[in-house]
Amino acid sequence: MDHGGFEAFVRAELRTSVADVELYVLDEIGKMESVSSLFVEWATQALDSGWPALATVAAKGGGFIGSVKSRAGVEIVQVSAKNRTGFRKHSSHGNCAAEAALQFGTFVV
Repeated sequence: MDHGGFEAFVRAELRTSVADVELYVLDEIGKMESVSSLFVEWATQALDSGWPALATVAAKGGGFIGSVKSRAGVEIVQVSAKNRTGFRKHSSHGNCAAEAALQFGTFVV
């Protein structure tokens, strides 16, 4: 992972006004992203903002990954080969997080 490039991206996102946001899409909360304290700070702010959030989250992992999955109000949808076709029919947004959820299997609403 290009840690410097990743953090530059996160810094740019931190400059986005919350008033400009209707939905946060976090594609993805995984082991590599959790290493970045800046990402963890930004993702926590996004999840605490009161705006809806959609995220793909690693199926396994403690720390930040576990804390996201155990937050109050979080709905976790496991996407599998058996249910992903029906899920895709209901997910017409075409966003990266939904597509990643179809591929990797953990989805947080």
